[in-house]
Amino acid sequence: MQQHFKILQVISAIRQSYREAVIVYLNGGCYQFFLILKAIFPDAKPFYDGIEGHVVTKIGSRFYDITGEIKKTHAYPLSNEPRIARSAHRWKYSSDR
Repeated sequence: MQQHFKILQVISAIRQSYREAVIVYLNGGCYQFFLILKAIFPDAKPFYDGIEGHVVTKIGSRFYDITGEIKKTHAYPLSNEPRIARSAHRWKYSSDR
């Protein structure tokens, strides 16, 4: 349980550090957000929600993104989608969307 609160603290700090953080990490920057969490929590794994077209991070038995813990998701391991897994590192937010 203590790790869960630490994860939420980190996510909150990232959100508060940049006014547009939620927009960026929900609209193209979701894989980069996973990489940030992975750097802090090495057991983090990328999962892909094909319905939302969104990478979420699984740490332990819980899922997270820039909004915090995700209670309901259709996510599965990103490795199940090799084409998406190969390109996810190139995704990025564009204000032109």
